[in-house]
Amino acid sequence: MVIGKTGSGKSRLINLLLKAKSAESYRSINSITRSCKLYTYVDNGTIYELIDTMGLADTAEGTDAVVDKIKNFLKLKVNEIHWIIVTLNGNEKLTAENTEVLNNILEFLQLDQNIDRVLFCVTHADGWNGTTRDKFNETLTNNSAFNSMTSQGAAKILYSGAPDPDELEDDDDKEHAKRKEEAARKNLLQALPFNRSAILQDQIKAWKEEDLQKMIENEIKKKKRKCTIL
Repeated sequence: MVIGKTGSGKSRLINLLLKAKSAESYRSINSITRSCKLYTYVDNGTIYELIDTMGLADTAEGTDAVVDKIKNFLKLKVNEIHWIIVTLNGNEKLTAENTEVLNNILEFLQLDQNIDRVLFCVTHADGWNGTTRDKFNETLTNNSAFNSMTSQGAAKILYSGAPDPDELEDDDDKEHAKRKEEAARKNLLQALPFNRSAILQDQIKAWKEEDLQKMIENEIKKKKRKCTIL
């Protein structure tokens, strides 16, 4: 599952893996992805299922509403998850809004308990040198939400990014961008080694049971209202 703030590059990352423009993606202050979507592709005999989620901290829809939509999708479509990719826009500073997003993800997905299956992917970071990465790492280390997530283990961070060849005009630039795309894709797959064990099964099951309990309670209330004493 790929999750993060609006504009952090979730859909672009999924398109990079799929080698296709399946997920709608362009720069906007509003989330382009208006509902969770599931994509499937095969790589070297391994079947990958990618969940694209709506952006958190969206200007058009509140965070609580977005979180509810993500939960509902997981309850209906998914029984388990193997990896969670949290996207961070390398072009943005880690503001209070970014911290709130990280806290929201931490709270409802309990990432601190599954940190070994979380990959923090810093997008728009192609061309960064070691010094730039070290500065961003230092910023992350000083972030309270990030520290809460990683208190149980070391964080896995991948610096990624590649220009979209379709946004370039020069043929040589397009070819260069395609090579960078392939390198970014390879690095991402290497950072997500196939692992049969899964996470969040108990949590997704608990969400489903909560819904079932609410449904039962509502049915009981309906029957009580219909009861007539003679």
